[in-house]
Amino acid sequence: MVDLAFYKNKNIHIVGFLGIEGYAVLEFLLDHGITNFTVHDFIEEEKAKRAFRKYHIFWSLKKCNEKLDRILNSGIKVYFKKSYLKDAENADIIFVSQAWYKYPQNKKLFNLREKGIEFDNMTNTYLRLAPCPVVAVTGSLGKTTTARMICSILDNSEKKYYFAGNDNLRPQVLDKLDEMKKDNLLVVEVSNRQLKMTKKSPHIGIVTNIFPNHLDEHRDLADYIETKKNLLRYQGNNDFAILNSDDENVSKWKDEVESQIKWFSLENKADTYLEKDWLMLNKERLIKKSDLKVSGDHNIANALAASLACDVAGISLGMIKKGLKEFSGVLMRISLITEKNGVRYYNDLRSTTPSSTKVALESFSSPIILVCGGGAKNLDYKNLAEVICQKVKLLILLESDVSREIKKSLEKSNCKRLVMVEIKSAKRTSPLIKEAQKKGIP
Repeated sequence: MVDLAFYKNKNIHIVGFLGIEGYAVLEFLLDHGITNFTVHDFIEEEKAKRAFRKYHIFWSLKKCNEKLDRILNSGIKVYFKKSYLKDAENADIIFVSQAWYKYPQNKKLFNLREKGIEFDNMTNTYLRLAPCPVVAVTGSLGKTTTARMICSILDNSEKKYYFAGNDNLRPQVLDKLDEMKKDNLLVVEVSNRQLKMTKKSPHIGIVTNIFPNHLDEHRDLADYIETKKNLLRYQGNNDFAILNSDDENVSKWKDEVESQIKWFSLENKADTYLEKDWLMLNKERLIKKSDLKVSGDHNIANALAASLACDVAGISLGMIKKGLKEFSGVLMRISLITEKNGVRYYNDLRSTTPSSTKVALESFSSPIILVCGGGAKNLDYKNLAEVICQKVKLLILLESDVSREIKKSLEKSNCKRLVMVEIKSAKRTSPLIKEAQKKGIP
């Protein structure tokens, strides 16, 4: 059993306990007999069950109700909206979720952190307490796909592993730390927001790339890059950093990393690289790029990174080949939904930056109808607008900040050939697409 003696005499507060990260920490501590904590959520108490169900869709309604009732009836101090953050100034440790600083309700927390109260999160708990080597993936693009590729490879090996992703479709695995063995692996996908508080590094750290992203949450690009470096900042000589030598930002880290660096590249020979049509690992052929079920050069790079990480972890060449060939992609990441009347419909909702959408568009050779919208992140949409102008036949903009930014960039690029429609609701996209087909737009 993992040693939690550090927490036993501490006054612990958990903020956002209804969410995936907050509840995972809460249940983990409670299961280990630690009850000296207070939990907070700024939702109204009468809406708690609905909110908990929304965040934990991977459990049945019955299971959600049972888990929440356990907390509410345990005698733990629970503060909802009316008393949110009550007594937090008396905490020794405050656990927060990855986006805690984005909410105005958490203004008090900034003051408490400045006063020296220790802040912690779920990712640190994984890195600190996992009894087995941790393989952690970050990057502006590709971290989800790379992490899942690693899992696909491990599925074909004899190595037992656990996966902690960054989506709401599967539960976290803090509750599995006790059953993990030294020869297992824990694969963790780590976001920029989680890295803001990282105090320990994984045994194998992968950085897929660095593009401008989340600049609304950082002073500038340099601050964002420094945050990404936290993944490797605490590594030692016996650890490994899997880095993209093609990326102008990541390639500069070679003199800053204390661990053993392994490089992957699409452009040059490296520890793993692309040679004509072949993915190469340690100068041996892995698979042809046509063997990958996912398209695009970015996915070839992801496959190279995943292969190198698994090679370092001791997985055989044969198992790496098999895992790559069987990987079929990530839900909502250029995922084929259906094909009707010669038109293929793809879901790419995980593309939340101009760079990721640009890469997705560049994966197609056929004419594209693009539906997009969403919240802006203080990013530059110029390059995306150029690709939209080149590749997209019909652009459907949902009313949003992102749509306004894209429209501005397209107007500056003086794009003449694009058909653009602005709508308020996504429900209107289907008839628009049908109308476009009648007019000869594929």
